[in-house]
Amino acid sequence: MTITTDEINKRKSLVTVNEAALLSDSPERAVRKAIEDRVISCIKAKVKSVGPKTRETLDVYTVAVLSVLLDINLPVSKVEKIRISKHLRNCLMHGKYEDFVLNKYVFLSSSKMEETARAVFDKTSRYTSVRDAWVHRYPGIKGGTPVIKGTRMTVYSVLGRVENGDSLNDIAKENPDIPHEALEAAITFAKANPMRGRPSGRPWEKT
Repeated sequence: MTITTDEINKRKSLVTVNEAALLSDSPERAVRKAIEDRVISCIKAKVKSVGPKTRETLDVYTVAVLSVLLDINLPVSKVEKIRISKHLRNCLMHGKYEDFVLNKYVFLSSSKMEETARAVFDKTSRYTSVRDAWVHRYPGIKGGTPVIKGTRMTVYSVLGRVENGDSLNDIAKENPDIPHEALEAAITFAKANPMRGRPSGRPWEKT
């Protein structure tokens, strides 16, 4: 499927390194190593829901590239990784997937690249769209802790409840005005942006 110009313009949202790791199902250290080695590019920017500080962020194309790049279980040099990264990004942005032969050991099929990269691209795009619409910080609510829009329910309360046995369906039934996808985004956001320090008591109950 070709990604149109309109689609590109609508999907410019950025994610933090931690979010990228979760969304691409990659170890955070591997993502940071890819940035350090300049295999992928990051952008210094602010993510409103995360906070006022400028952070290293990745665009949706880069997250999709990571999902394929870090799935290669063969020894590949930094220079070779850069070649793969550029090829994958070009394929994704133009919607034209071509087989890529790096050497006699590494061959990336166009069908595999399209399947994996496109799935993560769509997943990341959906997440950023829902996150930006539903995860907000308000100075007068919960001390600025990220909450689900229109509620006093923090993202950490949603994660805490799920980790302690509740299902998203249980939470959704109690909060019919909150879309299921907003709860999913809250969980991903909370995992990627853990609270500093160790909260006392059962914070997931304090909604």
